[in-house]
Amino acid sequence: MTQRLFFTFALIMTICGAVPATANESTQSNEGIWVTSFAQSRDHDRLAIASAQGLLLREGSVLLDSIEVPQQAKEAYQHAASTWAVVFSPSGQLLASSDYRGNLAIHDFESEQTQQYEDVLERWTRALAFDAAGERLVAGNEAGKLLVWNVAKQEMEKSKELVETAIMDLRFSHTGDQLLVADSSGTLTLCSWPELEPVVTVKVADQPLWSIAVAEDYVLVGAADNGIYRLDSDAQEAREVARLGNWVSSLSLSPSGLVAAAELGGAVHVLTAAGQPIGRPLRAASGVWNVEWTGEGDLLVGTRKHGLQVMQLAFQWATADQLQEAAEQRAAERKAEQERMEAAKKLAEEQAAAEKAAKEKAEKEKAEQEKAEQEKVEKEKEEKEKEEATE
Repeated sequence: MTQRLFFTFALIMTICGAVPATANESTQSNEGIWVTSFAQSRDHDRLAIASAQGLLLREGSVLLDSIEVPQQAKEAYQHAASTWAVVFSPSGQLLASSDYRGNLAIHDFESEQTQQYEDVLERWTRALAFDAAGERLVAGNEAGKLLVWNVAKQEMEKSKELVETAIMDLRFSHTGDQLLVADSSGTLTLCSWPELEPVVTVKVADQPLWSIAVAEDYVLVGAADNGIYRLDSDAQEAREVARLGNWVSSLSLSPSGLVAAAELGGAVHVLTAAGQPIGRPLRAASGVWNVEWTGEGDLLVGTRKHGLQVMQLAFQWATADQLQEAAEQRAAERKAEQERMEAAKKLAEEQAAAEKAAKEKAEKEKAEQEKAEQEKVEKEKEEKEKEEATE
């Protein structure tokens, strides 16, 4: 029997098990947890989860859990509306979160206190990032506005109306002197830090950019057109390196350079930075909103209905039958993709033909109308000349 090494993924459902509640903490049921975002502390010691309910204006929660065994989440505090972003300060002492109403919360692990700042972010905010010093928190809201919160002074230090569409994600550059901002128009803007002045603007796609992943010499961007785009260090233009089957909702880079890419439809892919797939994608039980590599090389996967799951990568021996099955599945997928492309081409051709026919018809009707009007004018003129001649 032929055997080969075969790269596989294992998905382990390990979310939010029951633990005793304290005076300030309550447990969260496994069922129906919508993980909109999550974050790990830099030392991978803590895991924070932003959760929401089905209706965006209902209260949201921030949960804390173990990264090693993420199955005992405890509620740390609540937001007045669904929570959409969480981020740790570089030291790990602070945890910031934002919600659908534009409220900001900052939790201090040393004092175990949470400060709530109502409406300071003004609108729905799904993008947060601390600067390298942990002194300032940058937020991007749905109105296209950047806001800088001074942590020590507990006040808004500055703001800038950067774009006219929603800010979907923002990240600091590898050197920390620039801020990368992705928006819903499909544009990536590089701003100077802390000035917030646009330095480079790149039109990446015609659909919203959902996620940014930053490496030392390149940047990856995931878009709602199903594409993953790469911008090299000069950041002058974007090139597509991969095309998935649904919106690319989240990207994450491992220390070794592997790319994890999540689809809103639930599939999770592992690729090289050049877009080459590694193994086959695995589908979560519901839509995926966020993925991140752990320090141990596993993937944390935040889902729409099934909380936080863990995806492990491994090599195992594969038999000839398994290889044949995989080859047949790939062939079926290629056939389906080819049929999809041909159907899309046919539809585009039909639409173009219909538009051409409609244009020709409109031009013909216009020409006929102009001719009729001209004939009417000439007839009226001729009749008038006859009347004058008779007089």
